[in-house]
Amino acid sequence: MAWHVLLRNGLCKFCTPMEASVVRGVHVERLRPRCPALFLSGATPGPFYHSHPHVPSEFDHLDFSMEAQVKANISTIDKIGRSVADYVDELPFAVASMEWLRSPQILHWVSGNAGGFEANRRVVEEIGPAVSKDLGMDKLETLGVVEVGDNVSDRRFLLETFGMFALEGISQGFVPGRSLRIDIKDEFDPKFFMPYVPGYLVYGQSDLAIFSIKAAPDESRCKVPSDGALQVRRMDGWVDGWAGGWLDGWMDGGMDGRRDGWMDGWMDGGWMDDGWMDGGWTEGWMDGGMDGWMDGWMEDGWMMDGWMDGMLCDELLQVLDSLGSSFDDVIVGWARVPFLNEDEEAVLMTRSRKGLTRPLAESVLGLAASDRLGNASDGVPWRLEYVIVAQIPHPG
Repeated sequence: MAWHVLLRNGLCKFCTPMEASVVRGVHVERLRPRCPALFLSGATPGPFYHSHPHVPSEFDHLDFSMEAQVKANISTIDKIGRSVADYVDELPFAVASMEWLRSPQILHWVSGNAGGFEANRRVVEEIGPAVSKDLGMDKLETLGVVEVGDNVSDRRFLLETFGMFALEGISQGFVPGRSLRIDIKDEFDPKFFMPYVPGYLVYGQSDLAIFSIKAAPDESRCKVPSDGALQVRRMDGWVDGWAGGWLDGWMDGGMDGRRDGWMDGWMDGGWMDDGWMDGGWTEGWMDGGMDGWMDGWMEDGWMMDGWMDGMLCDELLQVLDSLGSSFDDVIVGWARVPFLNEDEEAVLMTRSRKGLTRPLAESVLGLAASDRLGNASDGVPWRLEYVIVAQIPHPG
């Protein structure tokens, strides 16, 4: 079952489905929460706060047995849930009870490495419920167990576990929609750059949007770069498309015509002398262009509405904008990466380099060999897909 479907199934336990829509070719479902909810980054067996890009030696001290990994992940989920108690003074409503901690919803991503997926899955299913019960999470619900390839934090990790809690029974009143970052205060270390957080507590009068997104809509005819980093970034993809298309055609196919026609007319017929140079097209373009043509080109014109759409970060921003939201409202981001060894650095670091500094409740996972994203319309394999949950305003 598709990852976003598993997540949606969990969301519908405490959300009311609203309308669905297609935004820039992306199928978006709107859900209305009935209570606050805590969304967690994927838990792995290592310390939550660590270096990015990753430094394997930071994990050398760990027990990498499958049993130890199951215990570590479920313990981390419990720890993040209990950390909400450290933030009650920052909430506009009372968290009178922690009874909701008994009922997490979890999803296990199990690697096919080491002993293989089936052997690893059996360990998860055999000891996971008992570990959860020992920690007081006796009403845990498993949304799914999904086969993956490599783990982004360390290839020795064979398990990553997503968790979320619905704070059923907690009245939040009629407060504006907000998300509060939840850290593990006893472990937080500011020296580490972290593109993801332990969790976000989401509350207030707002909806949730859930969708999956690639670098361009499946039906798009735009040129998609074959390099994973370029599918994530914006300007690199734009330069490639520009140099490979319009510029080459102008230089290669139009030189004779330019000299015989446009250039001669431009030089001899007066466009330069009578108008463009003297009368102001160039002056207007230079003086007013940065406020006009360039702004339109960058913000809502050719660049943003045409081939620029191919870059995933920009496509995501435009979908969010159409929903009345922004990247600062994204809660969950699951990165599905078929070529993790090649694209890890780009997936982890590109957002911050583009100024999208909000860390997410995130998981970055290499896909199993049987789980691929398919190809763009020009035959180029997709290198990244995000499953997104974002907080969006009520319609109207």
